[in-house]
Amino acid sequence: VNAPDVAPTITIALDSNPDNGVINKAEKGTATTTDVQVGVPAQAKDGDVITVKDAAGNTLATYTVGQAGVTAGSTQTIKDVALPNEGQTLAVTASITNASGVSKEATDSAKLDTTAPEITSLDVNPAGTVITGKTEPDAKVVVTLPNGDKVPVTADKDGNFTINPTTPVDANKPITAVATDDAGNTSEPKETTRVVNAPDVAPTITIALDSNP
Repeated sequence: VNAPDVAPTITIALDSNPDNGVINKAEKGTATTTDVQVGVPAQAKDGDVITVKDAAGNTLATYTVGQAGVTAGSTQTIKDVALPNEGQTLAVTASITNASGVSKEATDSAKLDTTAPEITSLDVNPAGTVITGKTEPDAKVVVTLPNGDKVPVTADKDGNFTINPTTPVDANKPITAVATDDAGNTSEPKETTRVVNAPDVAPTITIALDSNP
């Protein structure tokens, strides 16, 4: 007995970039739950049963094609599925079973990662030709120079990053850096400045005819 031709589709709604399999801070917002959308195959037959379960095997929903408005090619929505704890993964499976009891399934999963990276250091050498910093390993960093140029760089496996401006950066003007992790969470800006101090002593100046200054 053949399995159904096509599995259902299943999508965790809050994961707006399903390629990375992560729900980040911007996607989560203040939500504590997410909708899960189930696509009924266009080839589904009346009487086929779609069952949706979580990773623990709990049944979230059951749909029978041809009943209660469930038709081939339709999309069904399961509302208010609880999000996992930070760092944990929500995994869901949708299977379609035909009248012979043969099934085909699809899965979706998303890890909850709402923790933004932090840039812990940002420094520039006295000459203004080397800018270094440290953040989360493999984070994407954008350094904004005093002239407005934005220089992208990727932190290494230890979180270190370095850029070498083509010309020395202006003194006493802000340099900022922002890091974005693989989940799409963005750090607070970190700022530094190439400090060039005034001379220790001012020159002297005298009006010659003033013999008693």
